[in-house]
Amino acid sequence: TTKATSSSSACTTGRSPSLVGSRIADRLAADELGVPPASLRVATLPPTGRPVVLRGGAPVACGLSIAHTHRHGAAAGLLAVAACRDGSVGIDGVAPADVAPEALARLLAADSTDPWCVAREWAAREAADKAAALDEVFRPRRVVVDRLPDDGFRWTVGGRFRAVHGAGRFLVEGDPLVAVAVASPPLLP
Repeated sequence: TTKATSSSSACTTGRSPSLVGSRIADRLAADELGVPPASLRVATLPPTGRPVVLRGGAPVACGLSIAHTHRHGAAAGLLAVAACRDGSVGIDGVAPADVAPEALARLLAADSTDPWCVAREWAAREAADKAAALDEVFRPRRVVVDRLPDDGFRWTVGGRFRAVHGAGRFLVEGDPLVAVAVASPPLLP
């Protein structure tokens, strides 16, 4: 069984969510691996910017994912980071209040235009796409999500050369909604 841990916080005005997310990712990966944070470095892979954990310049089997939202008209948004030892993980946050439900429902070919339903579908698809670690452009329609009881979901992402599948969970703490997905079997070396 693969376990993912996550952390979230409010972004403060004037600080880059990417920089703050990288610092949280450093600490979360170090906790997950049981090593000092100074011994790790988080780098990003082009073209998607997927974060990877490096130790001594070599990749380490610890998946990371970073997501941040920007609240319209608010000083702060949500910053969420997930780490998974020996596995690939994805995380995404969506504020239903910021969703244009009709536009996203059309993009997703969704049955509902309810902002919460559309936000859940979008967050699950984006988290799954990140967990698939295909390093391809995000195409929401290539991600299939099946809802499960107790705020869980199963997913499949059809990539150019292979399909990846896994499971996930919604972490709803009000607004925004957060989805975390883990690939099965683990994809890391």
